[in-house]
Amino acid sequence: MPNGLHALNDLRIPAVVLAGGQASAEFQQKAGVAKRCLVKHGGRTLLEIVADALRQTPAVDRVIVVGDVPAPADVQVLPEGDGFVANLFLGLQACAAAPLALVSTSDMPFLTSDVVRGFIEGAVGLEADMVYPIVPVELCAQAYPGMRRTSLRLREGRFTGGNMILLRPDVFLRRRRHIEAAYAYRKQPLRLAMMLGPAVALGVALSIVLPVGLLELATLERAASRLLHAQARALILEAPALAADVDKPADLSALKG
Repeated sequence: MPNGLHALNDLRIPAVVLAGGQASAEFQQKAGVAKRCLVKHGGRTLLEIVADALRQTPAVDRVIVVGDVPAPADVQVLPEGDGFVANLFLGLQACAAAPLALVSTSDMPFLTSDVVRGFIEGAVGLEADMVYPIVPVELCAQAYPGMRRTSLRLREGRFTGGNMILLRPDVFLRRRRHIEAAYAYRKQPLRLAMMLGPAVALGVALSIVLPVGLLELATLERAASRLLHAQARALILEAPALAADVDKPADLSALKG
């Protein structure tokens, strides 16, 4: 990644928005749309909200949407593949020559260009192969009380994951098998921890039953780097909008509220 924040003004980062797949039958019945990203909030679809936030971010030079969806203004749309990981790699292949790429979900109703810019600034400064934002879960509960989030207690606090990643496309295009394994257990912290090693698994298990977190963030970063065969870092951000998505029927009620 570029050396230091002084290079931010020179960055031209393609953004990949993952908009493939169908919502659950229950979600479709309640929302009246087949895909989560087509839910409307404030007169725009969630996909349009995300695309607008990305297009208005100076460091983002183009937006690539992967999914069989109506195209928002000024974005490139690629037909979706067979599942999340396939769509991720379709998007990465479209920007394989770029030093960095931003990968985002398409269902964040509160995303703004300021949030995107803040993540890019912090992530570039870490100079890793992949940077993943984590948000203090209590901030999410305060900002959006009707949206429940999967979280993990660490020594540094209790965090939930964001819906955006900054990564090096050339590195991850060679890591598909490792990405598929990690994605399979993304919402099962203990199962994912077992893939990261016995010490991490024990730390996660104890964090579930004890009132304090025993694992350090640096330990998880090292374990994730081993699993992915790439340098992975987490970025703590006080940006609940980055962790708020509409992926369950209950989120629809929270969105309206």
